[in-house]
Amino acid sequence: MMSSPAEPHSCELCESRLILTFGNYYSDQGWYELIDENYFATGEAYVFNIAYDEAVLLADQGCELFEWLVTLRRDDTHSESYLRAYFAHNSREQMVLDWVDELGDHIDGGTLERKLIVCAEKSELAAEEVAYRPPNLFPASKETVETIKSWLQECFTTHAECQQLQNSNRPSDASSPGPRRLLHLSGKAAHPRVRLRENSSTSNFVEYAALSYCWGGDQPVKLKESIVKSWMTDIPYDQFPQTIKDAIQVAMALDLEYLWVDALCIIQDSNPDKAEQISRMAEIYEQAYITISAASATAVPEGFLHDRYMAGEKGFRMPFTCQDGRMSAVILWQGREPDAWEPIDQRSWCLQESILSPRVLEYGTHNIRWHCAQSRADESKLRHDGWIGHSKTFAQLHMSHPLTSSIDWTGLGESYKFVEVWQTLVSHYTRRGLGWYQDKLLAISAIARKMSKMTDKHYAAGLWTEFLGEMLLWHPNHGPDAKEKPSRHATYVAPSWSWASFSGEIDFTFGSTMHLLEIVRCEVKTQIPNDEFSAVTSARLEIKTLMFGARLRKGDYGWFLWDEEMKDEIDGSLMFDVAEAAVDGEVVEDEQVLLALIMTQDALMLKKKKNGVDEYVRIGIFREGQRMTNRARWEMGGVVMVLSITTIGSNNNSKSSKAMEIAPEAREMVCEAENPPPHADGPEPQQFEQVPLQSAPLPFLKNDEIPRISLFTENVSVLEKKHKMRAHQALRLAGRRLQRPLLSPRRRASTILLSSSFSSSSSSSSASATETQTPRPAPSNPALNFPCLDAIESRSARLSADSSSASRAGLSSSSSSSTSSSAGPEPSYTSGDTLNYHCRDPLLLDWGGVLPSFNIAYESWGRLNADKSNAILLHTGLSASSHARSTDANPAPGWWEKFIGPGAPLDTDRFHVVCTNVIGGCYGSTGPGSVDPGNGENYATRFPILTMQDMVRAQFRLLDHLGIGRLYASVGSSMGGMQSLAAATLFPDRVSRVATISGCARSHPYSIAMRHTQRQVLMMDPNWNRGFYYGRVPPHAGMKLAREIATVTYRSGPEWEQRFGRRRADPGKPPALCPDFLIETYLDHAGEKWCLTYDPNSLLYVSKAMDLFDLGYENQVATQARRRAREDALATAPYSPSESACSLTLPNEPYQEQPGSSSASSDASELASPANPASSRPPADLIRGLSPLRDIPTLVMGVASDILFPAWQQREIAESLRLGGNRNVTHVELSEETSLFGHDTFLLDLKNVGGNLRLFLD
Repeated sequence: MMSSPAEPHSCELCESRLILTFGNYYSDQGWYELIDENYFATGEAYVFNIAYDEAVLLADQGCELFEWLVTLRRDDTHSESYLRAYFAHNSREQMVLDWVDELGDHIDGGTLERKLIVCAEKSELAAEEVAYRPPNLFPASKETVETIKSWLQECFTTHAECQQLQNSNRPSDASSPGPRRLLHLSGKAAHPRVRLRENSSTSNFVEYAALSYCWGGDQPVKLKESIVKSWMTDIPYDQFPQTIKDAIQVAMALDLEYLWVDALCIIQDSNPDKAEQISRMAEIYEQAYITISAASATAVPEGFLHDRYMAGEKGFRMPFTCQDGRMSAVILWQGREPDAWEPIDQRSWCLQESILSPRVLEYGTHNIRWHCAQSRADESKLRHDGWIGHSKTFAQLHMSHPLTSSIDWTGLGESYKFVEVWQTLVSHYTRRGLGWYQDKLLAISAIARKMSKMTDKHYAAGLWTEFLGEMLLWHPNHGPDAKEKPSRHATYVAPSWSWASFSGEIDFTFGSTMHLLEIVRCEVKTQIPNDEFSAVTSARLEIKTLMFGARLRKGDYGWFLWDEEMKDEIDGSLMFDVAEAAVDGEVVEDEQVLLALIMTQDALMLKKKKNGVDEYVRIGIFREGQRMTNRARWEMGGVVMVLSITTIGSNNNSKSSKAMEIAPEAREMVCEAENPPPHADGPEPQQFEQVPLQSAPLPFLKNDEIPRISLFTENVSVLEKKHKMRAHQALRLAGRRLQRPLLSPRRRASTILLSSSFSSSSSSSSASATETQTPRPAPSNPALNFPCLDAIESRSARLSADSSSASRAGLSSSSSSSTSSSAGPEPSYTSGDTLNYHCRDPLLLDWGGVLPSFNIAYESWGRLNADKSNAILLHTGLSASSHARSTDANPAPGWWEKFIGPGAPLDTDRFHVVCTNVIGGCYGSTGPGSVDPGNGENYATRFPILTMQDMVRAQFRLLDHLGIGRLYASVGSSMGGMQSLAAATLFPDRVSRVATISGCARSHPYSIAMRHTQRQVLMMDPNWNRGFYYGRVPPHAGMKLAREIATVTYRSGPEWEQRFGRRRADPGKPPALCPDFLIETYLDHAGEKWCLTYDPNSLLYVSKAMDLFDLGYENQVATQARRRAREDALATAPYSPSESACSLTLPNEPYQEQPGSSSASSDASELASPANPASSRPPADLIRGLSPLRDIPTLVMGVASDILFPAWQQREIAESLRLGGNRNVTHVELSEETSLFGHDTFLLDLKNVGGNLRLFLD
């Protein structure tokens, strides 16, 4: 397989002056530097030690690389400008070159002329670090076919998940008939014979390939009723367009006899046949043996097996220094854009074909890509090859919400995931082209069928009735990046409230917090009776919600809404469905519109139909700008609810006529499509039951004091009047939780004020309060927006909806599972496929608790030798899982991916590496989220207190199960560094070596304080509920804040300064109270990314175990005595949980500084004690406590820039070991010049951390 059209250029001139590396490697030829991290750049740059004038001289001597480099000069380039490369699009393999004077100049996306793709031949050493391979220029070659067959063979023989998916997709009877027709292929590939085969319900199932391709217009060859019979005998091969011919060649090369092609297997001039086969589309692609994707062909005549030469592309060979210092070479490829969209990514129909197919073989512009349910292979090993990433990962596509190429169908039961998947699908789907807009709903119907089948959700004209609050808030993309201007379809496709009624790109509004609508009725009539996924002929939606009337007016800056009663412009933003230029044809100046509130901040903008009835069509959406809480409402003792459309005037009830005159029944608003088609009198429509809004208790009151608030009831009640003030507080809290009033003063036109059942005043006093109410003056300044809170509220709403769905389905918070419960919105915490060990023997814990039995989830790499002496136990950090490196069962990259593997520091050619999930955690080992075998419920905070030693004892139970008597090494970083030491103190005769990296022998007060703060903000989240949140909304807000606090401690101040400085995310905008500085946005993102991926209770228990860690001798002796006493007690009486119950109380008086303890009264001698441990001798207690390691070789590694586990703690370990008699201690401390990454260095620095670990293990 050739790598390039010609041998890449290489000469002594460029080889001697240019060298590349992906590590922190310095040489005379170049070095790494940090630059601003932004959308275009990874935050790293590589400086080539060469000036522009020297490059010109080398170009004059005939070097092709320098001849090309000098053409990259900019207008400001001069003789002393130097050559800089930065890495674009979050990938080191995509490098943008420039001649610059300052390191941060010209950081942009990089033009194709300036961009180089860094590739490595598979045979080169650099291939271990460089993920990209040179393009395969010959997709039809025999070598390519063999590669594809190897992918298929691997999938069929080793992928259990793919086999399970295939078995579930394959029909067991005639209920899933699959394709009605197939092309039968026979003969030789050079002259194949093709004919049509009819399938029936009695036909045997046959393996077939399906073709996904771009039509590119009407098809020159397609199946018609008149030729069905003749095609059953023979279809002349020569008449097929090239894409069909190529698909036939691929299918036959893979030894398949049958091929499905839509244009050739569906009768194109038969509407009944098309409707029937389109309804089977999900089964057709799901049941296919493989889907052949002609990704690179824009139209069917083009084909996809032709050679892949590209005009003007260049290749250059350059020396490459590997991170271990070995020399290799890479190829710099210029003239290709590997992340460019393929033509097939522009076709709407092909989206569902790709997503539903269990295996896809994609013939792209640059390479062939393979993806299946379990793994992803690629002939060029691209990490980011087009928009289809790994089947479990995301590709961004320049959109706010990414799209998965493989949907986790089993996870759609969680409401927020269902909504997110569908909205994301629609956003991507509408960015693709569709030949016939009448197919708008049909081309995505197969995915909808599958989602409905997996969840029993109800589909209605492109929306889902269970989630109409989120689904109704779509809006067309009017931005300059839109490929087409949005417009209404010329003829009826869907009702105005459905995104399918529009052509153009569709997005959804995110950030609102709570549903404020009730579905009264939803009727959809479809072309095929009883098939809600077929073409829509008419639709009707009735909802009940808060609303008020306004007028549309046009000012100097465009259209706005006018409040007739307040005589003021309504604060907020409106977005018409049609483009701005077309608005004048849609509405007229001063026209009345109705705003119907869907979520707490977002409303539909509706216009009354001209047929004289109370029916409305959608014309856009409106988002309120002001979100101030209207406390006066609560102070008067009432709560605002919708009962009828009435105006509350100040003293004159006649003012009600100023609002839009709407009958009281208009609260049951009707949205109906304009101009339904003539055949709307079809079959009876699908009807869906009402989905009411769930009332929610306020958590700070006792159960018998909770005021129940419902937006569609007429009062708020409190069981005892003596709690009147607390009920008022509850109402105020409700307003604050919404971050806005339930109804603002501007919504009076559509509301009335109801009396409160907990008010002691008479109804006349309530009326009096109503009559004397006057409008408040406008504020002096507008209220700030809080997108950081919007994100939390949006997540709360999704999780609350999930909780409500679980409640309605009768789910409990516990599960029959022996490990954990997943009912309700609580995420399923998992690190992917793991091995599991169940220990039936009780585990006595250091602080008196007992686990009757427990599970350990673990993963392993490398082969265990015959005498089982090559095992390394790898201990994890607090939030890390056992997934330290990718496996066949779980191919996602692990947290120590490059540190484990053949030739890596933990060399799997030599060692068998085992990594476990700790007990107390949430990744499969027993923890607070697991089910207590005693009562069948989640442990929650009934889980016993743990120590690091408890976790290690559980790990050694696993080693016993595996038959591993003695470890080659106990290795750990951070919390794992604690455990690696604990393993050696508990089992010195079973540990041959210890490597502790960025760990400690006892927790320091600073670290305890930081973890205490994280626990406090988590426990203060009302959703924590003293740990009993399983099956309910988890404390995600507290988890986010806890993670932000932790993230501050993971890096160093100098690194923050270099990386972020004082830069703000958008200096052109005024400051805000939400994340504004780059460092703030980084922390906010870190919290958002993590808050639903780790069990909050596990964070509490595991972090507390870290605080309790102390290898001092006295602590170990006290623990042993405590354990012996407990063992003796258990030998005479059964264990009672009350024996280990917490009896801790807070002190009556807070801690105060004692006389003489302040720094002001300290003398110089006192400063050498714990206040400055770096200069003190380790305490004798610790020296004695570490004495069991006296004969165990130990590597102790620290980082000078680490503030969480400061370097003096590692020096303390090393010195204690040496003073205790250990003569084989290796102490390594990485200076700030070596690494500014702080505590995270152990995750990032392969050269220094990995290199020293490799030397120690050797």
